[in-house]
Amino acid sequence: MGKLGEGLKFKYEPIWEQAPIDKKYHYYETLEDGTKVLKAHTENYKLITNIEELKQFRDNAVDKLVGFDTETTGLTYGEDEIVGFSLALDPYSGIYVPIRHKETLEVVKEVPKKDKEGNQVFTKSGKPSMCKKKEYLYSNSPENLDPKEALDVLYEILVSAKRVIMHNAEFDLNMLKFEGYNINKIKFFDNLILPYVYDAEATGLAGLKALEKRVLGRKVQEFKEVVGKNVENFSCVSPKDCYIYAVDDVAGLLGVYYKMYPVVRDLLKKFKNPLIFDGIPYDVISKDNQMVKIFVDYYGHAKILIDREKAIKYKEQLEEEQRKVVKEIYDYFDKGLFNLSTSSLEFKRVMDSKKVYTGVKTDKGGNSWSKSAAVDMKRNLNKMKECLQRWKEVEFTNGKLSKKGLGFQLAQVLEIYGQYNFNMKSTINTLTLKGKNNEPMDLRLFWLTVKKTYKEEMEKLRILSLIHKNNSLNKALNSYVDKLTQVDECVMRYRLKGTKSGRLSSGNGSKGDKRKNRYYIDLNAQNLTKPASAYYVAEECPMTDKDSILGWKFTYVDKDYAMEHLEDKYIVEGQDPNITIRGCLKAPEGRYVVSLDYDAEEYRLIAVLSKDSQMLSNFYKGIDPHTASAYAIWGEENYDKSKRKKAKIFNFLNNYSGGAFTLSQQLEISVEEAQNMIDKYNQTFHEMVEWKEDQIRKMYENEGIVFNAFGRPRQFKGWINTINKNSEAYDNLIEKQQIERASNSLRSAIERRVSSHLVQGTAGDILRLVLIRLYLKYFKNRDPHIDFMSTVHDEVNYTIDKEVTTDYVRELEKLMTFDTLDKTLPITTSTDIGFTYGNMFPFVWEDENTKQRLIPKRVHHA
Repeated sequence: MGKLGEGLKFKYEPIWEQAPIDKKYHYYETLEDGTKVLKAHTENYKLITNIEELKQFRDNAVDKLVGFDTETTGLTYGEDEIVGFSLALDPYSGIYVPIRHKETLEVVKEVPKKDKEGNQVFTKSGKPSMCKKKEYLYSNSPENLDPKEALDVLYEILVSAKRVIMHNAEFDLNMLKFEGYNINKIKFFDNLILPYVYDAEATGLAGLKALEKRVLGRKVQEFKEVVGKNVENFSCVSPKDCYIYAVDDVAGLLGVYYKMYPVVRDLLKKFKNPLIFDGIPYDVISKDNQMVKIFVDYYGHAKILIDREKAIKYKEQLEEEQRKVVKEIYDYFDKGLFNLSTSSLEFKRVMDSKKVYTGVKTDKGGNSWSKSAAVDMKRNLNKMKECLQRWKEVEFTNGKLSKKGLGFQLAQVLEIYGQYNFNMKSTINTLTLKGKNNEPMDLRLFWLTVKKTYKEEMEKLRILSLIHKNNSLNKALNSYVDKLTQVDECVMRYRLKGTKSGRLSSGNGSKGDKRKNRYYIDLNAQNLTKPASAYYVAEECPMTDKDSILGWKFTYVDKDYAMEHLEDKYIVEGQDPNITIRGCLKAPEGRYVVSLDYDAEEYRLIAVLSKDSQMLSNFYKGIDPHTASAYAIWGEENYDKSKRKKAKIFNFLNNYSGGAFTLSQQLEISVEEAQNMIDKYNQTFHEMVEWKEDQIRKMYENEGIVFNAFGRPRQFKGWINTINKNSEAYDNLIEKQQIERASNSLRSAIERRVSSHLVQGTAGDILRLVLIRLYLKYFKNRDPHIDFMSTVHDEVNYTIDKEVTTDYVRELEKLMTFDTLDKTLPITTSTDIGFTYGNMFPFVWEDENTKQRLIPKRVHHA
């Protein structure tokens, strides 16, 4: 759906109002010249340099709220260490305990000078040339406490506290975990949850420094101010120079907790219909904290085995694909080799030489060739294509294009891309057009030139798309594929607070990021594209057969063979056998990869939440949502598989991404045809449409707040305030029209996200609940027969011992089935099984009543 407000240049204002200066924390110091400088009271901050002082803090902290934060050498678990830790009992005092700080001694040595190739450099007389080189010698800081002794006392403090308040608890708990401590005994609260739950739209408000400034009215030191540019890491800073910074953080996070927690609690109380689980209302904050704990204990460390041989082949496959792409790009420009990075000056010069312009400008006014710019270019060229198809509706006489109806659309596009083939003069009502040599244009020449322009610009767009593909291939090869060829296992990173709806997010940044956690692989679990479908003949075989999947073997066949032999062969629709990134992730010896995927989860939720009788009826009859949409739009009597494919695209766009124009672009049909599809769909499922409209109305009545079925809020108040503020801020008529268009576009985007949050947000909390259930049943005590592998939105993947797979699938189906919202239409799962994550086959119960045997799901005639 893209980011809310993206491209509209409206600045989002967080809902939480800026706090005034914290006068208990800050004071003004008057200098000799009368200037007032803002200072902070830090006299109650203490650097602990002996174990007895730390033990005294321990004795005072029993059964109290304790703020806790760590300072480390870096962000990578298992490699980096805790340098020191800070603790606080109130927002205006605290202690810092150094345990692994270093004293640095700079030594200048003379060493042999070498050239760029590493060869020794000599003087004219033949003597070795020398140069000065700085080296650093390190020793333990005298302020350090013994690490083991200090950490043991710290653990006693954390375990005996009433509650431990942290900010980004996942990191601090993992650092303790890798020091050898049992984090399950610590009762904690993660402050990072509060801004996320309260105002998910305010993405810049999650950091502790930003929260201290906005929520508390404090201005504290930044990390770079303390560490500096040339210092290796925090351990190289003297404890005397950094303890105020460290205590500021822990005192600040306590202050944020005391200010934000009651406000967020009051917000959650506005949700009046909590779902009940095990006799207890579902609580968003408590469940999110529980999720942090179980990710630290288990999910965040689940290992995935890598088939290195396949990874090497996949790398070779991508490199070959990249060579072809790069050759095609260079052949087009015929300029020799040049830098393909869209931000390089060389790239810009080459693009200018071929007049490759997307029509989109950067913030600095230059031409943009970004992916989003390419999307805009494609959208504009689709408009031109529609005009070519409907040319009779465009009025062009005496060399003038009328800006009426479809002509207005064509004029807009020609003003962007037609400058290379036309001489143009624009007025409010017309666009006067001549040839590049000022020759007059009749109707025939006009349309031939428009067609020529379209063809040329489409070729430029194709090359730009290849450039982006090359950069994506380059990123894939450098960021994660190369790493897959070097390691035997990896760990995926998941973020509990990475989306506005409440769904989990994944990914670990790019390979070049300096400040990141290298414990995780640079791979986004949500972006591992599912392989294309393919057909196989399934045959029974002994369970002991090495290639057997539950007593079945599968032989790849082409589509024509499969369609011809649906009756006499056991045809199964599996996944393409070619190597993909998923295919490099495999099950351990003696196990299968088992995936349980929710069936049409979002569409079932729409039916259940809206109580649309036609939608519910279709599900009860076993009609899948894409077929149901095809019936609604074209009629059951006109149904075929091609219409189902179009209906699938329609469903996604209609639910979340916009109206007739967007749909027309995706299906390459006219806007009128697209609107007709929407109208027929809305007539059939009118109760669902009315429900959406009602939820939008309630959102406005509720001051921009929407709660999903679990009570997770999403506030649009900030965006609504932004619209209202900008609607009054304009200087002239043109600016007013621009702001009104942007405001209408933003308001439409907000309204689409109301149902998105209700549906996707509810799906996100279903997954949270399921992961908690799975943890308590299997993973808390480390069931030896099953392990978590990964999760992608509406699926959970496992590795399971072969001999117990059937029994565990039966249990997992029950555990993952969600019927709390409607027992007549539960959210259920389907099962795929294979040896790798990239080559799996659908299995169903031979008898749904007894559920004793799983067999491949056979393909039948439509």
